[in-house]
Amino acid sequence: MAKNEPIPWKDDRTEEQKYNYRKMVAEAKIIRLSSVYLEAKRANRWDPNRECYLDRYGNIAIDDKTIDIEAIIQEYKEEDDYWQKKWWGDEEEKKKKKELIDEIERNSEKISLDEFIELVNRVREGITKIEESKKDEDSKCEVVCSKCEKSEADSVKLLKDVESLTLENNTLKNEKKADDEQILGLRSNCEKLRSDNDKLLKSLESLLLENNNFKKLKNDFKSQMKILQDERDIFGKNNLEKQSEINSHLAKIIQLEHEAQKKIFRI
Repeated sequence: MAKNEPIPWKDDRTEEQKYNYRKMVAEAKIIRLSSVYLEAKRANRWDPNRECYLDRYGNIAIDDKTIDIEAIIQEYKEEDDYWQKKWWGDEEEKKKKKELIDEIERNSEKISLDEFIELVNRVREGITKIEESKKDEDSKCEVVCSKCEKSEADSVKLLKDVESLTLENNTLKNEKKADDEQILGLRSNCEKLRSDNDKLLKSLESLLLENNNFKKLKNDFKSQMKILQDERDIFGKNNLEKQSEINSHLAKIIQLEHEAQKKIFRI
C-alpha cells in the first residue's frame, strides 16, 4: 500500500448519499478556509505584490466567496472513483468481459471457425481497451496522488490554522472573562454610586423641603411683624391722641383750680 493510500473499503452508498457526504465535507473545508481568510483580513496581512491576503504562515488566504463548492465536490468524486477502481476494478469492463466469455461458451459448439475467430478478436479488442483504460487510470493515479499529497499538506496547514485559531479563541475568551469581571466591578461601583446618589438626592430633597418650610416660616414671621408694626403704629397714634386729650383735660382742670382759688381769695 502506498504511503498516502487510504485503507481499502467498498463504497456501497447510493449516488445521493455520496453527493450529500461530499457536499458536507466541502462545506466544512470552505468554513475552515473562510476562518483563515477572515483572520488574515482582520490582521491586515495584505501582500501588495500578489494582491491578496496571507495566512500566518505566508500562504495565500483564499476568499471563500470565490470558491465553487461543486468543483470541490467533483474533485472528491474523482478521488473516490479512482480508489474504488484501483481496489475493485471497473465493474462495467468486468461485466462486458464476462458477457463475451459467456457468449463464447454458449455458442462454441454452434459457431463456425470464422465466427469463433471474430469472437476471439472481439475479446482481444476488449482486453486491449481494458489495458488502455488501465494506462489512463495509472496516469490519473499520478494526478490523484499529487492531489492527495497537496490535500494532505492543505489539511495539515488547516489543522495548524485551526489550532492557532483555537488558541486565539481561548485568549479572546480569557480577555473577555477579564473584561466581564471588570464590567462586573464597574457595575458594582456604579450601583454603589447610584445608591449614594439616591441618598444625596433624598438628603437634598429633605433640605429643600426644610428650606421651603423655613422660607414659609420667614414669610409668616415677616407678615406677623408687619401686622405688629401696623398695630404699634396705630397704638402710638391713638396713644398720642389720648395723651393730647389728657393734657387738654389737665390744662382745663388746672385752669378751673386757679379760678376756684381766686374766688376763694375774694370771699
